[in-house]
Amino acid sequence: MASPFKLLKKHERELMVIMTGIAMFCFVILDSVTSGRRDGSSNPFVLPLIFAAIGAGAAWIHGQVAKKSANYWLNGLALGAVAGAAVVFFSMRSEEGVNTSFGKISFQELRGMQQNRTYANQVIDLAVMARDIPESQFSGQLIGMARQEFLFGSATPRDVLANRLLIKEADRLNIQVSDEQVRQYLKDASDKKLTGQQFDEICRRVGLSDVTIFDILREELRARTAYRVLSAEVVYLPEQYWQDFQKFNVKHSIDATALPVEAFTKAVEAPQEGQLKALFEEFKAKPPFGDQPGFRQPDRKRMAYFAAEVETLEKAIGEPKEEELKALYEARKETSFKETTLPELPFGELDKTGKPDASGPAKPDDKPKTEDKAKSEDKPGEPSKTEDKPKEEKPKTEEPKSNDPAKPDAAKPADSKEATPEKKADEDKKSTDGGADCGAEDPKPADKAQAEDKPKAETKAETTDPKKEPAGEKPAQTEPAEPAKTPDSEKADPAKEPADKTEPAAKGPPAKYKPFDDVKDQLRDMWLSEKVRALSKERLDASALFLDGVRIDYLGKGGDISKEEFAKEVATKAGEYAQKHGLTYAETPLLDFKEFSESKDIPLAQAKEPFDINSIDFSNLRSIPQPKPIPQLVFGGATSLFIPMAAEGGASDKNFVFWITQDAPEHEPKFDDPGIREQVEKAWRIKEARPRAEKRATELVELVSKDLGPGKAGTLAQSLNEQTVTGEKEALQLSVITSAPFTWLRQSFAGLQMNPFAGRQIELGTIPGIDAIDNNFMQTIAGMKLGEVKVIPNGDKSAYYVVHLKDRTPASGEGATDVASQQQFINEHPQMMMSGIHRSMASGAFGEVQGRWIDELMRKYAVDLSALNSSQSESE
Repeated sequence: MASPFKLLKKHERELMVIMTGIAMFCFVILDSVTSGRRDGSSNPFVLPLIFAAIGAGAAWIHGQVAKKSANYWLNGLALGAVAGAAVVFFSMRSEEGVNTSFGKISFQELRGMQQNRTYANQVIDLAVMARDIPESQFSGQLIGMARQEFLFGSATPRDVLANRLLIKEADRLNIQVSDEQVRQYLKDASDKKLTGQQFDEICRRVGLSDVTIFDILREELRARTAYRVLSAEVVYLPEQYWQDFQKFNVKHSIDATALPVEAFTKAVEAPQEGQLKALFEEFKAKPPFGDQPGFRQPDRKRMAYFAAEVETLEKAIGEPKEEELKALYEARKETSFKETTLPELPFGELDKTGKPDASGPAKPDDKPKTEDKAKSEDKPGEPSKTEDKPKEEKPKTEEPKSNDPAKPDAAKPADSKEATPEKKADEDKKSTDGGADCGAEDPKPADKAQAEDKPKAETKAETTDPKKEPAGEKPAQTEPAEPAKTPDSEKADPAKEPADKTEPAAKGPPAKYKPFDDVKDQLRDMWLSEKVRALSKERLDASALFLDGVRIDYLGKGGDISKEEFAKEVATKAGEYAQKHGLTYAETPLLDFKEFSESKDIPLAQAKEPFDINSIDFSNLRSIPQPKPIPQLVFGGATSLFIPMAAEGGASDKNFVFWITQDAPEHEPKFDDPGIREQVEKAWRIKEARPRAEKRATELVELVSKDLGPGKAGTLAQSLNEQTVTGEKEALQLSVITSAPFTWLRQSFAGLQMNPFAGRQIELGTIPGIDAIDNNFMQTIAGMKLGEVKVIPNGDKSAYYVVHLKDRTPASGEGATDVASQQQFINEHPQMMMSGIHRSMASGAFGEVQGRWIDELMRKYAVDLSALNSSQSESE
């Protein structure tokens, strides 16, 4: 037999032609065939063509040996095509999918439809990002609103199935979408900012041609148009807005007592093995939901950690020395030990600050008394001079002030300079002249007005002899004394120089500090706190390096040791290391997220990841990262086994280095797995005990209804006196919860802590003492009459509550028309619409109606989702 290499060399030219033809076929024909499928699935004709080409080539080569290449080529082409068709037929027949009235939709087609939906959303998202939105605190919200308006929804199997049915409806209605409509949709999504160059860049980033993108968007728009034409139109009536308003504003007050279902499980007979297995088989693939059991095991993790105990660190540090405390005192006295006292305000001289009453001069009755006191104190040795002015004359000088308040106002406005200058100047005169001018101290109001604008010497001359008009002698005699008196009077004027009076008060006396001996204990605590913090960081950083070294040793063993054995080895070494270096070592049990986050006995559960304030970008406060709680960090999927991580805070303000030692992913268990049978038996007992708890609650309602009700003054606590949970004497006695007023719904501001620009969240009201409140619980209370008593289960039916409605404000549910509430609704309704509260409430109703309409559409096309559901369960 000839060598195949000689054959290839002999027919090199012909083989090159064949290979070139096959390459052209693959790159041109096959590409156009595969891209022509709108659902993204592979074309069933592709495989036969490939098989035919391969068969023809192989037969031609074999025919060259037999000198019959033409016959062999044709036979190989036919056999390859038949083989490819057979493979396609049997593969399509055996492939599972979703059955419909128009045929089966294979899972391969379904994945193609999901891929097309993803492509469509990517294109629209990139078009939205082409909008020219200025950078501001609202830019993210504007982008989000545009995405919500133009994107086509999620790519879940159910959503793309619904989209396929809507395309069938569009075919039935002959709904067509032109290229111009697709182009207009892209313009609207980009706010007419999308250019041809930008669209080419989108095509490049998505990896599809412009024709393919237009075809995908066309089908999405056809489905959307069919939905808008056929779907039910939802109208939110004013009565529904009024009901929503009442949910936020009507307040209820109740008394309630709880009957836990678990208290009745002891009376339930032991289950049989078959009953437990039947319950397990029914719910083994489901997680717990509401009152339904579920045995699908959640993701659980086991952790270990080092903790730095404050007491241990303080013992290692010891007591500070006197010199260290004094040095700390000097370093911190300006910020921590400076005595700050409020300045003494001149409460007795408020009338001298120049703020008179609006009705006239500032308290004229107090002026003579003040001046008399000043004169008697300044010149106690000259009683004859004080007697020169009889007391009867003082009221005469005051009467013009009180009877004619317009005169001083006409001379000078009532401001801070009205009365003070004369008082201070007169006091200066008394101190310098020895009281010789006492008779001229109280000029008349007209003279006072003139004294504001004249020098001091002229004022004195006029008061002694107003009829004389000196030419120049007397002013010349008074000028030498004027410079000495004028600055004194101006310095004494608090209205002219208020800043000069306050500044010396702040700078004048030296700063006072708390004595060292008085703050010695506080200094000790500060010194210890700083040393403990530094030593804690040093030791924990060293422990993280130690654990890294242990992990590297494990990796170097190349899988010679299992994870379980390595975890035991790490636990032994970590315990020894902690004891040697003054740290605490502890391990947690295998916990899920809820068990870990709600644990009160594990201090690590209340800790958070470290927060470095130096990393904050204060120029963009909206992007400040928030430290994650450790449970959220551990179960967030960003951690691996035996990698040390830092944590701080917690119940005792400790610092930690922790790591994950075991990870048990979410899975469907077996009945014989450890702990599963106990879970099944507990769920079975709870299920059997619920009717007993409800029966006991009904009996209590009948008992207390004799004493409670409209017009009756009894209370639930009095009616249930000495009653027990189960009715047995030795059982736990009932306790009554008295609630504060609460509303059905309320607005939550929790999101604003993370993002001040986030919208308010709507949540159910809370009643302290009542767990697992759901919408049905609140709805039942809202429908009760005042004084009525009812049995209401909580959300997961873990307890039944006997509830007595004591009060409702306003009494809108009693047939009364609350005009004030209706007027409040009219006033607040526009603001609530603007804040999105009503829209959020209405969107829930719209979503419910939309879901029911899609379900009806699937029933119309006889869509069987059983295969899809089982496939999803297997993939999980």
